[in-house]
Amino acid sequence: MTKKTDLKEMEGFIKALGSENRLKILMLFMDGRERTVNEITHAVGIGQSTCSEHLAVLKKAGLMNSHKMGKEVLYLPNRDVILGMLERISGTLKQCC
Repeated sequence: MTKKTDLKEMEGFIKALGSENRLKILMLFMDGRERTVNEITHAVGIGQSTCSEHLAVLKKAGLMNSHKMGKEVLYLPNRDVILGMLERISGTLKQCC
């Protein structure tokens, strides 16, 4: 049986992915290259404040890492967390469905 904490983590993960713009942001990183907020903003076609809000949701869910390089903040998805959560969700669904 899945623990309540596991369900909450899965719920947070799924909610973080529940936005077209957040999915677009994640897809930008398929090349494995870090990006700044400005690069993400221009590629996705959204405002900088909206982009920052989406990045904050992804970071809170553990899906996005960031680090400062000079004045810029660089972003990159947390592949280990994403893959681990997908495996947990898959395992849970295999047990119940």
